[in-house]
Amino acid sequence: VTVRTAGGHVFEAETCVVTPGAWAEPVLAGIVDIPRITVTKEQVALFRPTREHRWPTFIGHGDEVPLYGMATPDGLVKVGEHCTGPVVDPDTRDFDLDPTATYRIRVL
Repeated sequence: VTVRTAGGHVFEAETCVVTPGAWAEPVLAGIVDIPRITVTKEQVALFRPTREHRWPTFIGHGDEVPLYGMATPDGLVKVGEHCTGPVVDPDTRDFDLDPTATYRIRVL
């Protein structure tokens, strides 16, 4: 694999891992076949634990909405909904908080 950057650098390797996330289709179009990706706007929240605890990564598939969570490097716990938000374009999405989703994350 040969990768040429816009800045003129050239990298060669046996394997190349590309992780463009929501921009996979425009970045990789015509280079490799990828499955159709649906980009959704998801709500996340960060919580500060009230006591020292080693938090596991978790996924909850409850009756309400699927939630996931994980510890962050700075000691917070990130909790978010999964696959519940509206379909968006990653370049034009807004960053407004959804009060209903925020409530669900705090209560569920």
